[in-house]
Amino acid sequence: MQKFLIGLFILVSGMVSSQSIKTLENDKENFILEYPSDWLVRNLEQYEVLISEPAGTELTFMSTFDIQIDYKTKNVKTYCKNYEAIMRKSESFKKFKIKAKKMIDFKGFDAIEYHCTATSLSIPLEWRSIIFIKNDKIFKLTTTSMVGKFLNLKQKTDKIFESFEIE
Repeated sequence: MQKFLIGLFILVSGMVSSQSIKTLENDKENFILEYPSDWLVRNLEQYEVLISEPAGTELTFMSTFDIQIDYKTKNVKTYCKNYEAIMRKSESFKKFKIKAKKMIDFKGFDAIEYHCTATSLSIPLEWRSIIFIKNDKIFKLTTTSMVGKFLNLKQKTDKIFESFEIE
């Protein structure tokens, strides 16, 4: 049994590490990140970047990674206070819950990391956000999935967070 589990771990690790990647460069905000080559870059006005899994044949919520930039708020704690208030009052998200909130070092920046859940259109969602300030702009990096898929995609989405670089 132990040999089987070790073999399975090697097989899964190999699958994750051998997946091809694409690089996204944003010259306007001077950042780059890498993402799975089968994911798609989508253009939506409210996001600086939105990358998602390709649409499947079933009607489900696609897992995403997005970057939003706030050019007005000049303080991370103020941004987070407003973010929490908006999420609690949102008509789109029901049962909003902060599972964890903590200060972290992200790429040399003091950041706040959230792990949250909510329901949208009767679909239970889970997400991780990292919020930091650079050059008087608030950056919010978020990965979102259906609750059952969040942990399954953690290695992929962690690699996206890890690949993020900003000048």
